Amino acid sequence: MRYSLSACWALVFAPQLATAWFDPRFNATENLRPNNITGLDYRIYPYIGSYYNGTVRFTLNLRNDTESPMPNEVCSDFINDKIQIEWNALLTIAKPDPKDDNPVLFTMQAWDKGFDFLGDYSAYQHSSSRSILFGKPKWFLFMPTETRSDGAYKLWGNHTIDPGLTEELAFNLTEVCPPRGQNFVSDSELDDYLFEGDMLQPYPPEWSDENPASGWATRVSMPRIDITFDDNRASGQIAGMFSISSRKTKLVGYLTAEFSGNVDSKRSDNLLLGKAKPEWTPTLGFSGKTLDSSGTRRAALGNGLLTLILVISVLFLAL
Repeated sequence: MRYSLSACWALVFAPQLATAWFDPRFNATENLRPNNITGLDYRIYPYIGSYYNGTVRFTLNLRNDTESPMPNEVCSDFINDKIQIEWNALLTIAKPDPKDDNPVLFTMQAWDKGFDFLGDYSAYQHSSSRSILFGKPKWFLFMPTETRSDGAYKLWGNHTIDPGLTEELAFNLTEVCPPRGQNFVSDSELDDYLFEGDMLQPYPPEWSDENPASGWATRVSMPRIDITFDDNRASGQIAGMFSISSRKTKLVGYLTAEFSGNVDSKRSDNLLLGKAKPEWTPTLGFSGKTLDSSGTRRAALGNGLLTLILVISVLFLAL
């Protein structure tokens, strides 16, 4: 029986194509996946780990900044009250970089529900007031010494004390607090509702006489993070003080970002529960196999050799 050349190529580009054996730049000691996994947007899912799709609810408890009075400015009706914004979000909890002291790598990407995150990731990266990225390398993360009875992991931490490494914020508040008596914002007013800023942090000890929240708070607390996750779900929050500004308005106060989501099983590796710190069995890029204890790509290499032998056999039969 003769086999067509197209059938041979179909075998060559079978699922084994996604194995680490075909990526010469893959390094088993690092936290990056092979970069040739079929159908995976590597810019969004580059790490060995777990990815959770969900939503994040931002609650902004506004305070009156006495140094910048706000009568008749954007959202002035909400001073000493709160506004809430709900966006889509992708939480990444992954194997850390070997040089990182944190037990995991953490990022959370959040975006306006009207934004096509997966369809146009480049635009997401450069969007203004429609997306936020929390995470590396700005947090000191910790885990309890005792494991939970259900095997899930608890993670908490504080933000790095470094004025050059703040968590940047960007919000479009056109639908949250439009002008009095209106339910829309005109094009000429749009820039008044596009806010950018960051989460505040205490200044370093040598700057102890400085207070980035002077006028509305006597001291600045450290931004905090608390997350619980397992192989199915993740939830938690980031909390701290913030300051954001638009063309003519400054908003300050206390922010919480509450995340809840489910694991993306198609794009996540197998999370092992009940360990002293999270571990993953790498599956994407390894055809369901893993690395051995030394980090050698034996399983992936075996799959590659098997594919090669199969292709040679089919070519021989086709002659």
